[in-house]
Amino acid sequence: MDLDQLADLSSIVDLRPPVAVSHAPEPCVVQGPRRRRVRPGRMLGDIAFSVDRFWASDKYTVYERDGVEHMTEESLASLAARLAQLGYMQIHRGELVRVAAIRRVFDDCGSWEAELHDGQIARVGRRKVGQLRQLLRQQASQAQ
Repeated sequence: MDLDQLADLSSIVDLRPPVAVSHAPEPCVVQGPRRRRVRPGRMLGDIAFSVDRFWASDKYTVYERDGVEHMTEESLASLAARLAQLGYMQIHRGELVRVAAIRRVFDDCGSWEAELHDGQIARVGRRKVGQLRQLLRQQASQAQ
């Protein structure tokens, strides 16, 4: 190949280094609920009455209050024992709810769930379904 042929080729082929072009979409920042850690043993009183549901997440117990997720290292079982006299029940190994906040209990394709007044869905253990339904019936008859 001589220089004239090479010059003709260079007019057809772009010999400049390629420019990096990304066709990936712009990264978006997803902002979930804010989280805050709470010391164990500090959630009785007005906090307990304003929270309908506590759930386990990894090694923490999580609850939502005023749009903020709070986390504590206190176990769900320990919290259930302290809040039982306030109307809370551990309905699943990972769920603790205020029984008065339950709107309905239903079977969702073989797994039981409880819908709370605020729209949250909590899992119900199959061994707890009978006890929970009986407790809800008692509360309904007392309300009448």
